[in-house]
Amino acid sequence: MVMPDELPMLVQMLEETGIPYALTGSLASMAWGQPRATYDADVLVDLRAADIDKLIHAFPSPGWYLDRDAIVEALRGGGEFNAIHGATGTKVDFWVKTNRPADAMRFARRRRATVAGVACWVLSPEDTILAKLEWIQAAPSDRQKADVAGILAAQADKLDFDYLREWAERLGARELLDEALRGGWRTA
Repeated sequence: MVMPDELPMLVQMLEETGIPYALTGSLASMAWGQPRATYDADVLVDLRAADIDKLIHAFPSPGWYLDRDAIVEALRGGGEFNAIHGATGTKVDFWVKTNRPADAMRFARRRRATVAGVACWVLSPEDTILAKLEWIQAAPSDRQKADVAGILAAQADKLDFDYLREWAERLGARELLDEALRGGWRTA
């Protein structure tokens, strides 16, 4: 489990690289919604080819496994690569920020927040919801729905609903957002 023991180490390693990042996935959901167990960390990175060595140096072998070829491939195609901590099995899924308008907007709106006592960059609550809606479109999941419901419940009066509706529409996820807003999804 990444939380809470390894999160300070992960954030420190990321911040020392100087590579812009934002926690996403379940860690972002916990920042804005309800705590839950997670066994990996999802991190959106604004990675450039010149940053590869910095990242590899930040997650050194033999403690960490990080494959240079996987990083290069993800950078080329806007995909994902991961780092795995050998002693604990902690997995960090790095998602390379693309030029897709939704990715650019999410990254521009990231916020400094505290997750389990650790100050770090996190996707905004609205963008966390939108990312979860995209995941639900790709692979329906009660856990993802519970994360969305938890954020909606915890952040209800603080959310920018115009932004949420506009981007849900652009992403083809407006029906899912409307269903969540009607309270059709339960928190975990």
